[in-house]
Amino acid sequence: EAIADVEVAVYDVRGRLVHARDLGRVTPVADGNEYAWDCTGPGGGRVASGVYWAAIEIDGRRSVRKFTVFR
Repeated sequence: EAIADVEVAVYDVRGRLVHARDLGRVTPVADGNEYAWDCTGPGGGRVASGVYWAAIEIDGRRSVRKFTVFR
């Protein structure tokens, strides 16, 4: 079983960090992994509707995806 260091970060459209979490060492699964974010920002309040960017880093390899939050 492969074990990987995984970190997740969410940025708003202006590039400000609104969420970050170090998931530590995890075992990736063959059909993909999921990460559920409750859409709260640094102060614990809900983020506004809009465009955000999720950055996932697995063992130093980074992938970034755009997504939209609707209220």
